[in-house]
Amino acid sequence: MAFIRGSDPAYWERSPVAVVRLLVMVCVFYAIGAALFLNWPAARKAYQSYFRGFGNAAFEQFLVWPKASIRFLDLNAPDVIKNIRAEAPPLTLPASFPVPQRDKSEVKDTLMLLKNIDPSNPGLGQLRTGSRLHGYWSTVTVLALVLATPWNWKRKSWLLIWCVLLVHVFIAFRLSIYALQGGFAVPNKDFRLVNLNDFWFARLKGLDAVTNDNPTMNFIAPILIWLFVVAMMELWPIAWQKIRTSLIPARSRRDPSTRMDRGGRRSRR
Repeated sequence: MAFIRGSDPAYWERSPVAVVRLLVMVCVFYAIGAALFLNWPAARKAYQSYFRGFGNAAFEQFLVWPKASIRFLDLNAPDVIKNIRAEAPPLTLPASFPVPQRDKSEVKDTLMLLKNIDPSNPGLGQLRTGSRLHGYWSTVTVLALVLATPWNWKRKSWLLIWCVLLVHVFIAFRLSIYALQGGFAVPNKDFRLVNLNDFWFARLKGLDAVTNDNPTMNFIAPILIWLFVVAMMELWPIAWQKIRTSLIPARSRRDPSTRMDRGGRRSRR
């Protein structure tokens, strides 16, 4: 039980036994999260719905463009065409239009409907994505790291809040890059939001390859997020103490015989 909880002092220091315990617990928690998604349809459907809800909330307005937005739809839904038509207004769609191919394996389970209603460049675009690829693996990795951290539950709760918040920022960032390189910044798209020359569009494609096409980013980014939050939480008490010390008047620091009474006046002991 001490091994699982990390309550033994041996797991608090930077020692080989602490490192081994951390690695073992991360693997265990990650395996549980992966098994839930891959083998339990209810859990998979729940996260897919959550992922689309998060995308709809985060991209109700796309970044700094108030006339642009992204809607996240169930690509494999039987009424996906009806759902696309429902999200199109004020734009109109022809009687028939192509829909990205559905993925029976559900790796690509979400349709991103890119919409620009600016009168200068109105239009709709479609991209396929997957909740597993763009969201779940990053989330479960950071959760495994948090749960494996040998801290008390109060500190671990704050670690969880900050890590989950930052991993969602990362998910929104990679989806933004994906939407730009796949539609909103493509030179020949009628609904583009930004005009990029060949050089900068190639840089954007390269950034997309790193953040979205590279599967290791699902693990590298959460690890960096976890390390950053852990470091900040370790350093914050020291920084706060220095801030408090700097706010204390210099004379009070030099003369320990003076103190502040309840009225805010200095008095001698």
